[in-house]
Amino acid sequence: MLKNILSKILPPPLRGGSIFFIAVVMLFAGCASGLRVNSAVSLNREKLLLSTEGGNSEILYYSNTVLSHWLPGKEAPFGEIVSLDLLNDGAVLAITEKNGIVVFPDAQGKPVHLAIDDNKLPDHRIRNTCLYQFGKIKKLYVTYYSPGGTGVTECTIKNNWKDITYNTLNRNGSGLRSNYVHQVVPDIRGNIWFRYSASKKEGVSRLNLKGEWDHFDRRNSELGDNGVILIRPEKRGMGQDGDNIWFVSGAGLSRLQYRGKKENWKLFGDKSNVIDTMARAIGIQSWFTDAIVDIVDIEILDDAILIANKEAIYHFKGKNINRFLPETTGGINEHRIFDIKFRAGTIIAKIHSAHEPNPPVRSVMLFDLEKRRWKKLEYFHLANQFPRNIYFIPYNEKQDFVVLKYVSGPSRLAIFDYVTGGLREIKPSFER
Repeated sequence: MLKNILSKILPPPLRGGSIFFIAVVMLFAGCASGLRVNSAVSLNREKLLLSTEGGNSEILYYSNTVLSHWLPGKEAPFGEIVSLDLLNDGAVLAITEKNGIVVFPDAQGKPVHLAIDDNKLPDHRIRNTCLYQFGKIKKLYVTYYSPGGTGVTECTIKNNWKDITYNTLNRNGSGLRSNYVHQVVPDIRGNIWFRYSASKKEGVSRLNLKGEWDHFDRRNSELGDNGVILIRPEKRGMGQDGDNIWFVSGAGLSRLQYRGKKENWKLFGDKSNVIDTMARAIGIQSWFTDAIVDIVDIEILDDAILIANKEAIYHFKGKNINRFLPETTGGINEHRIFDIKFRAGTIIAKIHSAHEPNPPVRSVMLFDLEKRRWKKLEYFHLANQFPRNIYFIPYNEKQDFVVLKYVSGPSRLAIFDYVTGGLREIKPSFER
């Protein structure tokens, strides 16, 4: 009987897992409002997983305003689950605070533990992961926050996560230029790109399908600066013409374009120009229409890209660039954009104070790309304080599940509707 019940309420990635068990507890009314959410991920239509803060791991399964409460088994104390991710192969990946990574491959498979071990994952301070799939090749790349630099762990996956081999990529044993790797990302042609700490000024490195390494910096490419802070590759049928990879540095946006066997570089913006630097010092962004610098985020659309710097959002389509300036930014002592997202024809721009340590989200501005109209998202009333961050997770075609995370106090959960532009707080009940 219990098995049949679990098969109905438990999401497929967790069914049959021995690591997780249901805590059947009588939770008092309003307990859901005390949650402090670390991470949330969308499984499929109107179904999500959430991880919460605390000394012990928790995973919550949300569906139709109900939260099912899950805890780790005593035989596997992982500590806090700091983030969740839905991988391209349908598996759910959980990064833990103390003991590596747990992967839930499918409905039948048992959870797979990638443990902290000299021969597996060498460091518990995991920064992020990247699943690489090309043809029959499947690999998981793991990067770290280690102060001394740990390099990258390359996990080769076979037999639906049942067979995993581990390989350490570092400056001594591979083609990496530095052990301080902050991002690993595959491109459309099966190459793997490695981005280093921007402070190390090492440029970027590329590993191709033959195992050959290429390195790019100011000497052999049009990177604006050797301290690259973001890499965004286009997917098939998206972005600009050609197979493009975009590189963000403090000096602007660079593009590597694959056309047949040719590779063409182009730099959009360079603040090393003396006149441009002087103009920026008195508040002018640039003398040049294509010089977009101090970029904080980019988003790839079907036929264009969105570029956000601290003060504005740029819609770049071919040779045309449109600049959209939220009313709540600009000026030396004003607010700055630090994050953007695009969903259902709407740009979501998160804004915080320019001169404040660990600033909260001061406002969220919505821009209707078709109507060219800004609107401010009202959320302050939910807790009468500014949240540390706000997360938008796809919930269905026209709605997002929203988590508002505060420095003090519990997280607030809400549904954002792209049609009405409204935010509706939800207080889910627990499955008993």
